[in-house]
Amino acid sequence: MKKLYFLFILLLGSVAVSAQSSIVINFENKSIDDPITWTGWVVPADASSTVAADPLDASNKVLRFAPNNYNALPYLEFTLAAGKTLADYQKFTFKGYFAQGDVGWKDILVAAFSAPPTSGFQDSNPNLIGKWARSAGGSTAWEDITVEFTQNLSILSQRSGTIYILFGMSTAGTGDIGGSGLPTVWYADNVTLVGPGGTTSLPSNRISSDIYVTNSYIVINNAEGKKLEVYSMTGAKMFEKASAGSKVDVNVPKGIYIVVVDGVSTKVAVK
Repeated sequence: MKKLYFLFILLLGSVAVSAQSSIVINFENKSIDDPITWTGWVVPADASSTVAADPLDASNKVLRFAPNNYNALPYLEFTLAAGKTLADYQKFTFKGYFAQGDVGWKDILVAAFSAPPTSGFQDSNPNLIGKWARSAGGSTAWEDITVEFTQNLSILSQRSGTIYILFGMSTAGTGDIGGSGLPTVWYADNVTLVGPGGTTSLPSNRISSDIYVTNSYIVINNAEGKKLEVYSMTGAKMFEKASAGSKVDVNVPKGIYIVVVDGVSTKVAVK
């Protein structure tokens, strides 16, 4: 494990970035078609879970999940800081793109396990820690999904060290979003356990109201007095300023970067 200002930890071959107490997993260190762990009633028949090119930006790698049966969902491994439990985290977030099939008007489920789950997941499972009703059909852009911890709260303090977070929606293998009888497919990126410091992430030209990309520059607004750092996905520090001005332009080559503003991390794609 290489310790920088935050940690780059390889989990499941993906990239996990810990900024203060938030942990973000993306998939930039994986190869296209690499498998991502999942659970269901019948493995491997019930789903396909792999790393894929972002359907809206081929330079970005994301999780692609294609279930063939209800109750099949992906899960990821998180390593919590020493002395911390899941009760020290506020919520679970990810970027979601619900492409086609049976993806409309579903509950987004989040569960926390102390060992890898091994069967189909239902929302009556005692490891469920949150759910959110997504009242929409297919995605037209990447969506910010936030699930607060509201279920079975007593287990949060029992989850420490290495834990396994299952997330997503229970769907049929086919549906009518995007066309008649299409295979169900949805995507996820920047999967995050959010701690007290909070984390913001969005792989698009305008990352937030204060961060955007233009040409080969990462532009950071409203940065006055804040500590700024920019890291490549290999962990190389590309830029650092202890107390920035109101606007900072960082010139970098094409690639994926992590921008850290006063401890809050954001993934940025420079094309």
